[in-house]
Amino acid sequence: MNNFGLKKIVLLIIIIISAVCLCFVFKKIFSKDVDVKQFVNANEETLNEFVEELLREQNESFSVYQKKSDFTEDIDLHILDNLNIDKIAVEKMFGEDARNCVWFYLKDKPSDNNYYNCGFFYSEENVIIDYYGNKQYGDKYEYDGMLTGKKCRYRANKICDNWFYFEEAVWN
Repeated sequence: MNNFGLKKIVLLIIIIISAVCLCFVFKKIFSKDVDVKQFVNANEETLNEFVEELLREQNESFSVYQKKSDFTEDIDLHILDNLNIDKIAVEKMFGEDARNCVWFYLKDKPSDNNYYNCGFFYSEENVIIDYYGNKQYGDKYEYDGMLTGKKCRYRANKICDNWFYFEEAVWN
């Protein structure tokens, strides 16, 4: 290989590396990478109002909202503009096992590759709700179904009163 061919290869490698670096920089600049725990703490009062309105309007035991047009005009969604929301699930249980929760599933993936989904949720009773919908008391909960042959992994941590961060993985 002559000197000219080697220069072309080196130039091509430099161009590729530069393009990858530029993509990474643009992604960081234009992404809405928000720390969920900081976001919830900074917006707790507004988020509480938001979920209370959702729960007040909820007539069914479970609803999933996947786009802004799914909500009524009375609900102000601007608080969520800085988050990369995939869907919001509202769970309103009646009777003896009553519990009200609002789940915010993020499009972002957890930093721990053992988990596939993440988000945060509001628990009216201020308790962690596990993957199966059971109440778990304390500020932290972790379940690894692999130990019992179940195909799921779940963990949740308290952010502040009534608000929890969760990560989950489910597989076939």
